[in-house]
Amino acid sequence: MKPIFVICIHTLLLISCQQKNVDLSLNLQKGQTYDQIISSNSTVSQFMKGQQISIGISINGHLSFYVKNTPPPYYDIEVTYKSLSMSMQLPQGNKQFSSEKNDGGDIFSSLLAEMKDRPFYIRITKKGEIKEVMGMDSLVSSMFAKFPQLTEEQKLQIKDQFMKAYGETAFRSNFKMFTAIFPDHPVDVGDKWIVNTQLSLPTEANITSTYQYKGSSNTIYTIHGISKIETANKDAYRETNGIPLKYDIKGTMVSDIKINKESGWIQEAQITQETSGNVQVKGTQKTPEGMTIPMTMNSKTRITSK
Repeated sequence: MKPIFVICIHTLLLISCQQKNVDLSLNLQKGQTYDQIISSNSTVSQFMKGQQISIGISINGHLSFYVKNTPPPYYDIEVTYKSLSMSMQLPQGNKQFSSEKNDGGDIFSSLLAEMKDRPFYIRITKKGEIKEVMGMDSLVSSMFAKFPQLTEEQKLQIKDQFMKAYGETAFRSNFKMFTAIFPDHPVDVGDKWIVNTQLSLPTEANITSTYQYKGSSNTIYTIHGISKIETANKDAYRETNGIPLKYDIKGTMVSDIKINKESGWIQEAQITQETSGNVQVKGTQKTPEGMTIPMTMNSKTRITSK
């Protein structure tokens, strides 16, 4: 019986060691294309002069990622938008914009259409950290050449809005929330690790995320994350549409992510974010004390891949 007992012990130890060797990271292949379809629904509520003002925002995008080179040291990836759409539920009515909308009078939709199939580039590590975003700002700037009917003032205003939504800073800030999720060491079921990232828009915020490896199936790894969000510099003003604002925002984010075993690419993710706090409008000669606007922001984002 002793040899059998020894064999059983060695088998259990071998299984345990194998479980510890789960290396969660990107394993993208050169020449392959990976897709992401992102759908996000947000509600922003502000309290001004005793009244609550709510705005609903829905954003949908289909992105394609073509791997040109693989590490070391980075993945060089060509990114293109295949479709983009946005809808806003405002107190004065609803607005809808889409890259698939054929309406020359809808400037915003026409600009979204101009973004389709025009490449920009990113460099990303195997652990999902974005090192560079290249060509996105110049892409946005070049789009306005096809709209001579816009005045220079209108171009600057719309360009500023586009940069905040789709520019290099916005893309890096948003995308790394979905990719910078991997541990720097092999993990077993139940193991946890911490990832620190920073959100850039609408203000700089620190995000501390605790992720946990929940297990696997035949084709996927499952990760659960709980994040704390807090404004990085509560005393710093940033201009929005020419108005100096500073934020004092806190909140949480819960992520449930399914990772493809072979590629490390997100197969599916559900992300829920809840934040609240105050926005301070800087004082002027007319209103030296400025204005404090309480607000809450809630969003749900779903990511899938083909």
